[in-house]
Amino acid sequence: MRCGLTFDRAWSGIKPRGDLLFPGRFPMSAIGQNARRLRVERTNKPSKPRGSYHKLDDIVLPAELRPIIDQRPTYGYRRVTALLNRQRRRDGLPTVNAKRVLSVMQQNGLTLPKQTALRPTRAHDGVVLALSSNIRWCSDHLEICSRNGEVVRIAFDIDACDREIIAWSAVANAGISGEMVCDLMIAAVERRFKTLKVPRRLEWLSDNGSAYIARQTAQVAAALGINLLFTPVRSPQSNGMSEAFVKTLKRDYASTAILPDADTIMALLPDWIEAARAAWPTASSQHRLIIRRRMAASSISHRTVDRRVQRRPARSKASPMNSGRPAWRVSAAFLTSVL
Repeated sequence: MRCGLTFDRAWSGIKPRGDLLFPGRFPMSAIGQNARRLRVERTNKPSKPRGSYHKLDDIVLPAELRPIIDQRPTYGYRRVTALLNRQRRRDGLPTVNAKRVLSVMQQNGLTLPKQTALRPTRAHDGVVLALSSNIRWCSDHLEICSRNGEVVRIAFDIDACDREIIAWSAVANAGISGEMVCDLMIAAVERRFKTLKVPRRLEWLSDNGSAYIARQTAQVAAALGINLLFTPVRSPQSNGMSEAFVKTLKRDYASTAILPDADTIMALLPDWIEAARAAWPTASSQHRLIIRRRMAASSISHRTVDRRVQRRPARSKASPMNSGRPAWRVSAAFLTSVL
């Protein structure tokens, strides 16, 4: 078969037969046969397996990764890379790519097993993240069990923008009450705004727990200028930022520590919260700068009450949530009475 074009006699007056317009071209059949022959030869030729990519500095990386993984064995390769690069910047060394760290961890058997959990089929397309700080705060509570059966319950609130733990409260062998949530709100507002009234309307996102839907909680929130928001029923993903912190606290800190009793948990909680607040590996550089400035201004607010020793401690004898807080702190009962 020759490559050519047949022109219509009505247009060109040439006889209706094919002719080569470009002499010297190869027939299409020969090109197709050569291509098929080359394809067969390439498929029959055994391919050389490509090995993993190595660098000279890969021998030093496992020694730097081992202390980080021993301290945080539940961290993935990206969070390990963030901690590694943070340490290398302090030492004046160049940073390492995350994929290179993954390759080194795979070669040395340091990676985590792949997660095979089934994802829910229900779609959650809501947006919890805020574009700036002090627009939406997310709150939730969790419990940590010790080996002797004692339970410590923690309530906290986190900013939906910079993911900073603003305030938290813990209690041993007791439930989360509405009074604890009210004190948590007051401590968070005092710490962020240095006053008892927010300058603009602020959203407080939580679940439908009894401590959050209590009348006293709603009254204190209205006095502080906070708008209460609640997640739909059986939809914890609607408060996904708080749920993510709950999972992080249990997986990265509580599961890797020896917890014989509730006193040990109460003693370790400040260090866990501080590590999750100040050394958050996945936070952006802008958010880390904001958190460092706030940490320099004031220390983190917290309150630990052991209900095993005293069932309901007096308001005047309760330990302050922050050692640097002013003495004119107003209680939740006073805010309720002035309404």
